Amino acid sequence: MPELAVSVEGVSKTFGEHQALDAIDLSIPTGALYGVVGPNGAGKSTTLRMILDIIRPDRGTITVFGQRSDQIAKGEIGYLPEERGLYRKMKVTEVVAYFGQLRGQKRQASRHHAKELLAKAGLKEWMKHRVEDLSKGMQQRVQMACALVGAPRLVILDEPFSGLDPVNQESTKSWIRELRDNGTTVVLSTHQLEIAERMCERVALIHKGKAVLDDSIATIKARFGQSHLQVEFDGDASKLNDVSGIEIIRLEKSLVDARIRERANIHEVISELNRLVVLRRFEVMQPSLHDIFLQLVGDKRSED
Repeated sequence: MPELAVSVEGVSKTFGEHQALDAIDLSIPTGALYGVVGPNGAGKSTTLRMILDIIRPDRGTITVFGQRSDQIAKGEIGYLPEERGLYRKMKVTEVVAYFGQLRGQKRQASRHHAKELLAKAGLKEWMKHRVEDLSKGMQQRVQMACALVGAPRLVILDEPFSGLDPVNQESTKSWIRELRDNGTTVVLSTHQLEIAERMCERVALIHKGKAVLDDSIATIKARFGQSHLQVEFDGDASKLNDVSGIEIIRLEKSLVDARIRERANIHEVISELNRLVVLRRFEVMQPSLHDIFLQLVGDKRSED
C-alpha cells in the first residue's frame, strides 16, 4: 500500500450516552481520492472532525502524514464542512484570501491564489461582489475555494455537492479529480454511494460508528463477486417470488433485480426462472456499492 496520508487506529468517541464511533480503523493513502460513505448519522462527520483535530477521540490514535493530528501544520489541511459558513458581508475575493492567511499565506499571495481559484470556479465576474449577493450554488463554490486556498496537501470535503445543480456538480467533480491528479489527497464524505463509486478508488463504508469496509472499489466488488441478477421477462411477475435462489430487490411488470443467494447455482436459478416466465434478457453483474452496503447492514437496519 502507498504511504498513508491519514491513519486512524482504534478510534472511539462518545457524546453523552451516544456512541458516535466504536474502535474505527481507516487507512487513507497519500494522493488518493478516498470516499467516506454511509447513511446520515453514521459517524462520517465525527470522523473527519477528529482527523482535523476539531474534536479529540476518547480512545485511539490519528496521524496525518506521519504526525499526530494535533501537531500537523494548519496549512496542510483544507476543509469544506457540511454546515456552510461564509462571512456574508465580505467581498468574495477577500473572504477566500482571508482563509489563505489563516493557513499561513502572506496577504498578497493569498489574494493571488484566491483569484485563481475563483476563476476556476467560474466566479471571475463575481470576485468584487459581497458573498450575500451570490446564489446558494455560487456560495458553495466560494466555500470550495476557501477549502483549497493555500494549496493544502490534504483536502477534506464533507458533502461537497449539496445545493449544486447538475451542471455545477459535474464541474465540481472535475475539479476534485484534477486535485487528485495533481497529487493532493482528497477525502470525500457523502451519503450518496453512487457518487463515491464513480469517483473514488478506495472507500470506507461506515455504519453506526463502525467501519464495515475499508478497501479499494475493485477489491470490494471482487470480494462480493458476481452476485446481482437482472432479468427482463414476459409472464406473471408474482411467480418470481417463489424462486429459492434469489432475493428480489425490485420487481416490476417485466423486470426483476435480484441478489443471488450464497451457494445458489446460477444455472439452476436461470432454469427455474425460465420454467416460470419467458426470459427475454438476463445479466449477471457485480453488485453496486449500494447493493453491497444493503447486503452488509440491511438486516441490522430492519431490526432497528
